[in-house]
Amino acid sequence: EESKSIIERQESSHKEAVSCSLRLKNELVAAKDKISNLEQELGENQKYMKKDINDRSAQIEGLRSIVETNVESQKKSGTRILKLEQELKETYKLMKTKEVMLQDTHNQIINLLSDTRDLKSRLEVTSAQLVEKEHITEQQFLQQKE
Repeated sequence: EESKSIIERQESSHKEAVSCSLRLKNELVAAKDKISNLEQELGENQKYMKKDINDRSAQIEGLRSIVETNVESQKKSGTRILKLEQELKETYKLMKTKEVMLQDTHNQIINLLSDTRDLKSRLEVTSAQLVEKEHITEQQFLQQKE
């Protein structure tokens, strides 16, 4: 249950990261388009324009870096999720195997208890028979003695 909750939270985080990544990529495309338009409109004022372009390029590089970092993070999260899912499956299989073993052991104990009861019952019968035979033998001995 806890693993399921962790996986759900990780999936939610992964979806948020993908959404953020797409938004950042869209912002990057929009920033590039804006730079292109500014170059056409402000061709006469290249000195100021170059400074603006350089500033925006730095922003774009920063965004690109963020996007690349987010993409790497998503890949790592995806790999971690897959590993956790595999561990969960293996733990479940192990749990099921142990459950079967426990049930087998329980059944063996029940069978042993039943066998023990049977042996006890037979022992009581045999003991009663021995006591009876001893009594008969004692009576025969006393009768022969007389």
